[in-house]
Amino acid sequence: MTMHKTLHAAATAAAAAATLLLAACGESPSAELPMPAPPPAASNEVPSSATASTLSWGQYAASLAKTETGLPLEVNKLVPPTSETELPLPVI
Repeated sequence: MTMHKTLHAAATAAAAAATLLLAACGESPSAELPMPAPPPAASNEVPSSATASTLSWGQYAASLAKTETGLPLEVNKLVPPTSETELPLPVI
């Protein structure tokens, strides 16, 4: 019985030593890097900056991802910009 207790105590001590050794291998809290910002959530609203000019409107429209499954843009209250003096933007 004493040999069994000795082996059990040795196994427990080895497990505790291994746990402490592995814990020491981790990064210290002082070296933690800040968490990166989450990606912006997909929105179906047109930003107000897109309606500032016809050029910004064209750039915004060209930057939209081409998808068949995305949310449609919310354009009920939207008035796209127009211009009598600017040249038309090329359609790509």
